[in-house]
Amino acid sequence: MARYLHPELVNHIEEMLAGIKEAIDEANRDAPRHTAVGGELQATSVAGSTYRFTLAENDDWEPGQNTSVEIPLDPADPQHTVMGTILSALNGRIVLVTEIPLPDRLLARLTLIEATTWLLDKLREALVTIQQQGETPAQMGAKTFGLLPCYEGRGQPGVRIPSFPPNPEQLAAIALGMESERIILAGAPGTGKTATEAALIMEWLQAGKSVLLLAHTNRALDSAMARLRDFCAQSGLAHFVRDQRMVRLGTPKDLVGDAYRELTLPGIVDQLLGRLPQERDHLQEVQRELESRRTRLEQALPERRTAWRKQREALQKKLTTPRQERATLEAQTAGLLRPTRRLLSKLSRTGRKPCLHSRRHATHVSRRLIERAKKRRLSARIRQPAVFCTVCVESRKSPLLERWKSVERPFGHTGGRTSRHATHRAGGGRAPPA
Repeated sequence: MARYLHPELVNHIEEMLAGIKEAIDEANRDAPRHTAVGGELQATSVAGSTYRFTLAENDDWEPGQNTSVEIPLDPADPQHTVMGTILSALNGRIVLVTEIPLPDRLLARLTLIEATTWLLDKLREALVTIQQQGETPAQMGAKTFGLLPCYEGRGQPGVRIPSFPPNPEQLAAIALGMESERIILAGAPGTGKTATEAALIMEWLQAGKSVLLLAHTNRALDSAMARLRDFCAQSGLAHFVRDQRMVRLGTPKDLVGDAYRELTLPGIVDQLLGRLPQERDHLQEVQRELESRRTRLEQALPERRTAWRKQREALQKKLTTPRQERATLEAQTAGLLRPTRRLLSKLSRTGRKPCLHSRRHATHVSRRLIERAKKRRLSARIRQPAVFCTVCVESRKSPLLERWKSVERPFGHTGGRTSRHATHRAGGGRAPPA
């Protein structure tokens, strides 16, 4: 297979490669580095791995949508990197898509370098390919540099544009460009170079040819695309726009709004998807609101935790006194119940059992009544001893005790009236008189 590569073109390629390398090194040396932390893997697919990161607190970087970044994988090897794209950024949180999965050790802390040299990298790759494989048989590279002669011819312009009646020089340039391999337009600003180029592209499109329009800046390319759209609408060739025959690739700067949605690649995709873009925009708005709310809550969380901690400490201090009082009351209750427990132990040894008062309070034999019975020389054997409510006995303020102290009655007599604090017989019977 023949290899077409002019000797002088080889020298030009080497000079361009040296200049491109110098430009890339300078851009990488001055490129700011950004830090993202707290990475979480969201999804993995054929298109790549999707992660969610948070930019460092001291990093005020606000990347746009579809921002290309370079991610160093090994600090010791600057050339060992992986490319990624930031799909969205909101309140310091970014959604990152990488070509290959990231190592787990990089999820805690990740370095991002905005890829500003990708176009230079593509240009270097194209020059290296030409250097290794040579040109096509047309050898347009050598002809562009004037190393080989170019064919020149003249066509007959047929597209009429009402807003652009070309002057003789512009008309000659359009006719020459229609049938020539190369044409160079030179002129001062405002002489109509962009309009002439647009009119020439209209002639090529009308002839069924494909056109690749390039510019050194986004604004220059946007200006040419806007002029093309206007010329198509005026010349009756609007179907070129409707049929997506003209597509603006890259990142437009001036082609914004619904008027240019038919030119940009995202706008064309939205047209083909129908209502899905509206739903996508709605979901993105909801996502932004949720992210904003989450950020506000996370910012307020430390302050709320501090307030909750102070409230808990205050409540614990308030509970200290009730707890101490409870412990004191429990100790006092235990002291009051200690004699009763001893009496119950004594009764259990003699085989006598106390009754229950309404099945709710444990009842015990009144020690005072037994001692009083002994003083009056009652029967030494008490078959069914009297018992009292535990509450009344322990409180030492039983009205029944006061009545027994002041009134001489037979043992077990209630005075003809039954009350809540009346005595009960252990077996339900009546004790015999003394």
